[in-house]
Amino acid sequence: WTGGRPADVLVLRSMLWGRLPGMYFKTLLAAFARENTQWFKLDFHFGSDAGMGFLSYEKMVDYRCAVLVPNDLTMASFVEAFAMGVPLFL
Repeated sequence: WTGGRPADVLVLRSMLWGRLPGMYFKTLLAAFARENTQWFKLDFHFGSDAGMGFLSYEKMVDYRCAVLVPNDLTMASFVEAFAMGVPLFL
């Protein structure tokens, strides 16, 4: 983990973001970031967005941290992000 992009938070891919609860949570994250700019600046980048494509490990480790909302306990994303040493918010 390098943390080269101090304001950028990577939200890892999940089937949740395509469902209604995930859309609500995405809106909640955007509101949280907007309301707290006085204390810290965070830009959430969703791995499931159309423009993101697949990120290499080299690009993933540049983010400040990663957010993982597991829709399945057997997701490999946790193991991969943990192995890279990326700070995780679960």
